[in-house]
Amino acid sequence: MLVKPTLVFDGDAEKALTFYSKILNGSVEELLRIGDVDAKDYPPVSSLKEEDKKRIMNSRLNLGKSVFNICDTAPGVKVVAGNNITMDIVLHDDKEIRQIFTSLSEGGKILMPLTATFFSPNYGILIDKFGICWNIMQM
Repeated sequence: MLVKPTLVFDGDAEKALTFYSKILNGSVEELLRIGDVDAKDYPPVSSLKEEDKKRIMNSRLNLGKSVFNICDTAPGVKVVAGNNITMDIVLHDDKEIRQIFTSLSEGGKILMPLTATFFSPNYGILIDKFGICWNIMQM
């Protein structure tokens, strides 16, 4: 199991990624912009402004034994306390991902049920009973 935080920005993710990688002597392992995604996989891409297509959908900053993601919000979604840091869990076992997703969602709110996406066979988003947002995916 891999657990990692995601830092969320409103259009400043690239600046933050550059800043943190320099300060923490990290390396960028992945950088996916919204505009890099095929419209058949993510239909909203075709109707976005060019500036919004430059927003970072996901990036991973490797810090040796630690890693975290940095991304921008979807266009039009504002960053507020509570949605600017999320926790990601990456699992490999189908049974384990379902058990953890179900347990974490008890007393909380499911934002996206576990479903197949273009990047994971099982991916879901929830806010637990303590207000922490979790992105749970299977690889």
